[in-house]
Amino acid sequence: MDKDLKEAVIELAGFYGMSVGDEYIKALVTEEQTAEKALSQALNASKNNPLAPFNERKKQFKTLMAAVEEIREIENVDEKISITPNDQSVAEAIQERVFENNTDFADIVNDFGYGDQGKGLPAPGDTFYTTTDIRPYIPESLARDIEAKMGPDFEAEFDIPVHIIQAFSAQNAPPSVGTEAVALWLNSIPAVEMSRAIPMIDIRIHLPDKTKIGESKPLSLFKFLLGDTVPESADAKEMINADFHKDILAGQSSKMIPAGEFTDAERDASIVSSMEIFTSPQTMVSSKDSSSSPFRPFLSFQSFNIDVAPAGGMMAVQTAEMSFILHDKTRLKDVLGLVAPANIGKTQLEVHYGWSHPDHNNMGRPSDASINNRYAKLVNAMRSTEIYNVISADYKFNDSGEIELDVRLSLAGTSIARKGEITDGVAEEKEKALNEIFKEIRKILATLRGKKGKISKIAAPSYVTAAASLGGATMISDKDLKKLKAFIKRAKKSKDVDFKELGKNLDEVYKKKGKLAGFVKSKKQLLSELMDLLTTGPDPFLPRRQIGNVTSYAMRVNNDKQISKRYQTYASFGKLFSVFVGEAFRSRGVTEFSEIQIIFYPINESASFAHTLNLAQFPIQISDFRTIIEQKFDPVKSMTIGRFLSLVNAYYFRDVGNPVYGLNSLYGPREKKDKEQTARRKKSKAANKLEADQLNDKKLGILRNAYGGSGDDYTFRMPQVTVKYECAPGIDASGSPTEAPILRIHIMDEACGKAEQLKDIFMSFGDGHFTKKDRTREETISKEGATNGLPVRTPRHQELVTKAIANLGDLVENVDGSLYVLKTKDDGSLSFNLKEKIKSLFPTVVHGAAHTNMISADLSTISDSAMNTIMMMRQDQSNPDNDQGKDGGIPLQIMPTQLSVETYGCPLVSFGQQFFFDFNTGTTADNFYAVTGIKHKFEAGAYTTEIDLKQLDAFGTFRSAASEISKLKKELSKTEDKAKAK
Repeated sequence: MDKDLKEAVIELAGFYGMSVGDEYIKALVTEEQTAEKALSQALNASKNNPLAPFNERKKQFKTLMAAVEEIREIENVDEKISITPNDQSVAEAIQERVFENNTDFADIVNDFGYGDQGKGLPAPGDTFYTTTDIRPYIPESLARDIEAKMGPDFEAEFDIPVHIIQAFSAQNAPPSVGTEAVALWLNSIPAVEMSRAIPMIDIRIHLPDKTKIGESKPLSLFKFLLGDTVPESADAKEMINADFHKDILAGQSSKMIPAGEFTDAERDASIVSSMEIFTSPQTMVSSKDSSSSPFRPFLSFQSFNIDVAPAGGMMAVQTAEMSFILHDKTRLKDVLGLVAPANIGKTQLEVHYGWSHPDHNNMGRPSDASINNRYAKLVNAMRSTEIYNVISADYKFNDSGEIELDVRLSLAGTSIARKGEITDGVAEEKEKALNEIFKEIRKILATLRGKKGKISKIAAPSYVTAAASLGGATMISDKDLKKLKAFIKRAKKSKDVDFKELGKNLDEVYKKKGKLAGFVKSKKQLLSELMDLLTTGPDPFLPRRQIGNVTSYAMRVNNDKQISKRYQTYASFGKLFSVFVGEAFRSRGVTEFSEIQIIFYPINESASFAHTLNLAQFPIQISDFRTIIEQKFDPVKSMTIGRFLSLVNAYYFRDVGNPVYGLNSLYGPREKKDKEQTARRKKSKAANKLEADQLNDKKLGILRNAYGGSGDDYTFRMPQVTVKYECAPGIDASGSPTEAPILRIHIMDEACGKAEQLKDIFMSFGDGHFTKKDRTREETISKEGATNGLPVRTPRHQELVTKAIANLGDLVENVDGSLYVLKTKDDGSLSFNLKEKIKSLFPTVVHGAAHTNMISADLSTISDSAMNTIMMMRQDQSNPDNDQGKDGGIPLQIMPTQLSVETYGCPLVSFGQQFFFDFNTGTTADNFYAVTGIKHKFEAGAYTTEIDLKQLDAFGTFRSAASEISKLKKELSKTEDKAKAK
């Protein structure tokens, strides 16, 4: 979060009763305290989030070294975050800069880390774990092939740093990031301030190849004005080849600087144009030929739409579509960077979007009366920057001789996730070589079609034309393959040169030890090598203590940290992701990114034994994983990153019978279909013999063991794991822009956030009681550590619940240890407004507020046919004990709802964020909601955002009926004690 935005949020939140502004108000009411000092004090108090530089900034991403400079002063920062950098030099620099104020860290490092993770020793002579220690190596045979092609320094081409960051505090998870700013945007901006603001969008086009001096850059305004004419003047040549400033914000706010005074570090030669190609007036005519209209501008911007949505499995993808008009169809060649097949996937668009307010704008001086306009500060800070790749283009010719162009875009990194393969890297070289042969085969077929009497379009067998691509080779049947080999044999004996060459090339692909066989073998070999990496080398993330029914002995971490090839049985999800996904991004993103940051967040507080883990620590059995991947892996069709993540999610995170959760005794092995394991499990034979209440008691007993204590209100919620991608321009520790953007990959549990604890309190009080989960196991693990006595980092879920109970203060009464009840009046109604109290503790959006930025809000039920049938059967029945005329202060429970909100453009809303929405209905429609989809729409003079949200109750949760009985017994006991006292 940049400085202006943070200041505006803290100041406004204080006046709107939000907890994030409490420090500001406390400081402001102190005697002899100025507003500036109060703000400075509140800002200092807010600098305790070590994840802030990794998940709050939306305009520029900091490199790892720049980020650690920002968090170095945070007290006990090593307890909240763990960093596994790319190499040893970075690791030593981080230790020196970040942890130098922590006196205990040196001792911990000497003992090789915390007790919560780390199996195997770092590389010989090294002290810290790095991603290089677990990185796949390039096989020698393939290395020789690549070196012959790319030269002896080819390894430097793959040298993109990949850093892994683990967040241990649940308070800093993505569902809570930026929610205060979004809530203020939806609730607090007066209409008069919005009337002064205008939508802001700036699109910069990056082409992959730099242009030559003296020639106009393609897709530039000068190219449109001059065409292919090369100016003679040296000054004119320098003008048309002037480079853009890398940092658009610094460029806008600085004074005009002569071109010669810009340093090479400040220039970006890959940018060929910005918004000037859309905003140039019609009076700027070019010296084009007479076939074109001299009074039409180059391009006209129509719309720009962004769509963020779940893509199945574990991924949330972000795509966009830009529409514009090319007014002169004869100049289609001038926009080839956007429409040419050769540039698809290579052309990048750097998009800056948000709002511009005349006050607090870097481009102008605000009026004296508005020098501290906090609303303007928030409006003008609502901006975001993202990098997109062009993936396709459609064009339509209209009646006026213009071309309407629709360019589809994908956030940089997302396209790799959808199309990249887990075996990318060295295997990609063989695929490229194979595709070159297929390309030659198709070229020969095209030549032969024009020859009479040889092989015509009609005579060409379908199995030959189908075999001329990698996709066709994938689906060729044994019968057609036999025919193809007979065709190859005839073709090789032909006297026709082209026909003979066709047979030769086909034979090179399809012979027994040909290119296709080598390609398949190399992919299988690489997959085997990747699997071997899981059992060798260190695992920086594997827990060194028992998790559920996965013992430390089963993970082979009970005595020491040295890995044994023979006995290694478990690998962490962090290592799994790094080996199969991180390296695929690293190999595919050679020219796209300057740095890749992978951030893992904690697991939700109701995930049974897994609730004490960071997602990177989740243990996965290697032999089981090998079986599943080998069954699902097709070496020709390949396995994309998205498919891989979907399998991991289905077979491990979403597997209720996973021993990590401790419930595996109630479930049998995975079901099989077509001799392959499925992700489904049936209940075990022993569990099938139990009645429903007995089975629930069994589950409750396991959860008691998982959470500690003897509570009855324990729940189980499986992790809702989502992988989210972000890409933006980078900035290093010196403040200089990086050569290429930075890619961030967030792996989060959507069910983990502050809302879950508050929701449990809120909904439990609907029954009149709330049982505070003891969480003694989490606290014990943190204090006592693993078997070797080293400290252990946990998400500290219980701290959030304890804080929420403390904030309720004397409004609740402790009945029996962990059981709480709300204080009520003599008539049984609440003695306070529970909803208003919840709103003061959590970012809240009020429908119908005076200064709302919401245009509309559509609320609908999540319909379930079985529930509807039950409701219809009950409609004529009444409960004589239910007093429907009295409002007890507890909301009426209705069916779960989903919400669609349209608002003036909000660039800071992000996937997974959680809010409390108050519709003033007095029902559970006033509830906690999570963002599940976002659509930004830019049109002429308008910027709106559509937000799809789902009630958090939609996440599946096991809750035992026995807990309600237990709470009722305690309440009855309390009533009896009061009666005796009287």
